[in-house]
Amino acid sequence: MTKAFHFHKQQEDLFIPVAGTFRIVLLQTHSPFEAISIWWKEGAEGTLRIPAGLAHGYRVEGVGEARMLYLTSETYSPQDEGRMEWDRHVEGFPWKERPPEGF
Repeated sequence: MTKAFHFHKQQEDLFIPVAGTFRIVLLQTHSPFEAISIWWKEGAEGTLRIPAGLAHGYRVEGVGEARMLYLTSETYSPQDEGRMEWDRHVEGFPWKERPPEGF
C-alpha cells in the first residue's frame, strides 16, 4: 500500500511506527524535487517530525500487518492540505528500491 504525497501549509505531523515495516519518503514541494527515503520498522525508537510545507508519503513493506501512530499539531483542515502525484519521478528514490541489507 502506497499513501503519498501530501503536505500541509501549517500543520506538522508526527509518525511513530507501532507494527510492521514502512518506507517513508519526504519530498520538497518545489524544484529541484529532491527526496529522502527512510526505512522504519516496529521497535525503532523515536518519532519522525514532518514540518509544514514538506511533502510526505509512505508505503507499507512486507506481507504482515502494519500500524503507525500519526499525530498532528493542528485539527485537520482540507484547506491546509496540498497533494502531489504518488508516482512522481524524482531522482534518487525509485519506489522499487528494497530495504538495506540486514534491515
